[in-house]
Amino acid sequence: MTIQSVQAADPLLPVHQAPPSKEESLSKTDWKTHSLVVLSTLLIGIGVSLAVASIYFAVIVHPMAALLPAVPLILGVAMATEHDKRKPIKAPPSTVDPLTRYLQKQMQGMPYPIGIHNDSANCWINSVLQILSYLCQGQSSFRNRLQKAENLSPLFSAITHLEMEMNSSTPPAISSLNTQRLRLWLHNTIMPEAPIDEGRHVDSAELLVKILDAMQCTIPIEEQNIIKEKGKSDKKSIREAPYSLVALGMKPNKKESFMTLLKRFFYSGFESENEKIAREIGKSEESSDEGKTVETKKCLLSSPEDFFITLNRFTYNKSSKRTEKIHHPIDVSFSLELSESQCKSEDRKNYFVNAFIEHEGLSANSGHYIAYILVGKQWFLLSDHKEVKPISLTDAKKALERAYIIHYQQVPQSESIDVHLDEKQV
Repeated sequence: MTIQSVQAADPLLPVHQAPPSKEESLSKTDWKTHSLVVLSTLLIGIGVSLAVASIYFAVIVHPMAALLPAVPLILGVAMATEHDKRKPIKAPPSTVDPLTRYLQKQMQGMPYPIGIHNDSANCWINSVLQILSYLCQGQSSFRNRLQKAENLSPLFSAITHLEMEMNSSTPPAISSLNTQRLRLWLHNTIMPEAPIDEGRHVDSAELLVKILDAMQCTIPIEEQNIIKEKGKSDKKSIREAPYSLVALGMKPNKKESFMTLLKRFFYSGFESENEKIAREIGKSEESSDEGKTVETKKCLLSSPEDFFITLNRFTYNKSSKRTEKIHHPIDVSFSLELSESQCKSEDRKNYFVNAFIEHEGLSANSGHYIAYILVGKQWFLLSDHKEVKPISLTDAKKALERAYIIHYQQVPQSESIDVHLDEKQV
């Protein structure tokens, strides 16, 4: 379904409505209007007088005399009608339907999202671009980090262009951005593995990691490994390992809860080195090294302002020798509180989901990527240029169960953790 422009649809942002014309604001009548008022009043008065006398004339003179008052009365009424037509047009009172009023309140002054054209299988770029654009709103620290990354200046320019269109007095329904040019730039700079051929996808998570690495946007994590080997003493190593994002491994034949996946990231328990390597790259692989095991513990050194989580829904099947998708729905938490074992900081923060990307299809290099963002307190679905619309919290929760990439934002100290979970969303 092709989205309609904000101007053509029910106005969600009244500031974009045109002001009343000069004709609508006139308050004085001209001399012709005054003449019509006088003549119509005079003729109606004559008609009423004749109507009283017409009874006498009809009885004494002729019955047709009763029709005499009709002429001045008709002329008087006609002139009065013409006078009403010449009255200045008054604009109807400004009324906003409940849906519009609700969206205005929920969006908290932020611009209404617009679509990004896709004619070259660039949904993997568009979905990431929509989320990054949202995270750059205002003077956020994310925006500052992106702006300072010199090798990402074309990306920042694209986001700035998108913002200007959204904030214009007459925002377009679809941005004029050319993401095919952005694809060529990626291929020539930070992502040479990105194909320049039209019609070929790239994993959105891979693109996001490239951008975060270029921004030097990392999560400070302490990683502790204990290697146990038969007949030998344990080997322990501790190192600070900066992570671009938190990658949660999923098992293809077992449905697990979101919290289980998160706990396994921070504490993997005992596993073989082969299993550890397979888990870190998001693949499921049986161990062939029974003599050596590794216990891995991770812990955040501080509470980040925000961070991304990916659910590794793509696993390598050794039998078919191809990557397959794990379709299990996951009960992703809208709000998240890290435990003491997961974060060393005494000032641990709460987090909430404000953006995520869903993948539709069987492979990361095919299918379709859709972005979801929380504008103020209103969720929006952004599917290229085809569909941009507000959705209910219930629909957002259902989509979050199928999420591939999730962004968690620190809850402001002035707000409670459930402030963004309004069940009354439209």
